[in-house]
Amino acid sequence: MGVWGAISHNLKSVLVFLKPTGKKGIACNDYLEQVLKPVVGPAFQGQKGYKKGDAGDLDVEDVAP
Repeated sequence: MGVWGAISHNLKSVLVFLKPTGKKGIACNDYLEQVLKPVVGPAFQGQKGYKKGDAGDLDVEDVAP
């Protein structure tokens, strides 16, 4: 199982506990279906209580162990 979360100057996301469906653990599709579509997408669109970001805002991923 993996855990995902995000913070920025105007955002603190929910913690997402990823459920692996791949043979070797968490697959790309798990990340897409459990993080990007339900959390990141709505946050960038100003939905679900998140403040809509500016057009120049970036999403930077850090997958450090």
